[in-house]
Amino acid sequence: MFLELLGSRKPILFVEGNKGSLDYFLYGKLYPARTIVPCGSCEHVLHATVSFRELTSLHSNDCRGLVDFDGLTADEITRLQQNGVEVVPVGHVENLFLLEPVLTELTKILALDEQATVAAAKTKVFQLLTNHKERVVSELAARELEGVFRRFDAKARGKAALRAAFQNTHAGVDPSIIYERWESTINAVIADETYHEALKYYRNKGLADELGSIFRTPIRELILRKIRSNEGTEILAAMKGVLPQIT
Repeated sequence: MFLELLGSRKPILFVEGNKGSLDYFLYGKLYPARTIVPCGSCEHVLHATVSFRELTSLHSNDCRGLVDFDGLTADEITRLQQNGVEVVPVGHVENLFLLEPVLTELTKILALDEQATVAAAKTKVFQLLTNHKERVVSELAARELEGVFRRFDAKARGKAALRAAFQNTHAGVDPSIIYERWESTINAVIADETYHEALKYYRNKGLADELGSIFRTPIRELILRKIRSNEGTEILAAMKGVLPQIT
């Protein structure tokens, strides 16, 4: 990775995934002024960004990071941004295909009724979110609990110190309360039909495929085909409208 950074004439953008992933392909199109370097997980993106930003004596490249929202807390987002990592406001990269401006562009490409088609697509997303609410809430709560566990002081030494570190980590943490808070959040998203919030919290890699019948074609494949053939300028512009501005 360091050799790739040294060999790049463009500033670096660390992303999740690998070189065969959608993240690598899509962010390469959305941030063409940067060299895209996949790192795997969110934590690895953070580690790579912080590490290479500290090595300015060995290189002069600007290094930034980009990760999915994936249920991050406000404190976690602040910590990431302070370290040069921006957060995409969708649950995972596939949800960029379902942004309302992107759906609107698809209706133009396919000569479909814009208002009726987009409305039907959004209704389908809320139906699926409602059906999968327990799983969505559980995953969000579990991710937050994982964050709590990671704050355990692994440098504690001795029985008493380890006990104190354990108690400090878990003091005041109630899984039921965390679950209920996320349940309240998702209930509000469904009740208010806040579409951009649904895409923020709902992680379902098959979600785009679920809308194929509404658009009368597999929309994921259509979008990728347009982007690969350089006919997806408007689609990419629609995605850029919600992405962090990383120059």
